[in-house]
Amino acid sequence: MKNLLKYTSLIVLAIVMLVVLVGCGNKTIIATKTTTADIVGEYELKLTINFEGDVISAIKVNMEFKNEKVANLILSGENQTGVEIEKEDNSVYIEMTAEEYKEAYGSDFSTMSKDEIIQQLKDEGFTVTEE
Repeated sequence: MKNLLKYTSLIVLAIVMLVVLVGCGNKTIIATKTTTADIVGEYELKLTINFEGDVISAIKVNMEFKNEKVANLILSGENQTGVEIEKEDNSVYIEMTAEEYKEAYGSDFSTMSKDEIIQQLKDEGFTVTEE
């Protein structure tokens, strides 16, 4: 019985060390920045990029405007893009695939590694964190 407890403890310790050393895969990149556009003015932009393995599963775009009218204007663009847009107060939420993001914003993340995506976002002025 004592040996069983000893081996079980060693296995648990090995699993914990493996998770600590390798990490949990950092399956999400969060990028934020304040930006300005001619039509909408200054707004907060937040990108959340989720991964399944090395492949992007979803990109969530959150834009927080100073004016609710601007958020309504963005919401009206839903019919043009075909991407579902949700609005709450001054914020607009869009969830899309990597291909839809490429069509809307011109960045092709689908062919890039996670490190390349992080570097591109930093080059574009985003503050980037991983979860």
